[in-house]
Amino acid sequence: MNLTKREREVLELICRGNDQPTIAEQLHIAPATVDTHRKRICEKLGVHSERDIPLAAYRAGLFSILDESVTVINALPT
Repeated sequence: MNLTKREREVLELICRGNDQPTIAEQLHIAPATVDTHRKRICEKLGVHSERDIPLAAYRAGLFSILDESVTVINALPT
């Protein structure tokens, strides 16, 4: 899975349950930019809804769940 650094950051925040305005604020980017990254993440994961992203990312091995926190891993090709 070839996600950009910013897509990995957005993915992690989505998987932590953050909404679009919160992600935009935390990353200091426009909400529309968050939406663009979200759409690209959906395309790369083959899902149609943001709510499907966490499960698809987990199934793809893109993050692990440790002590109730989310860590994005393996987001770049090896």
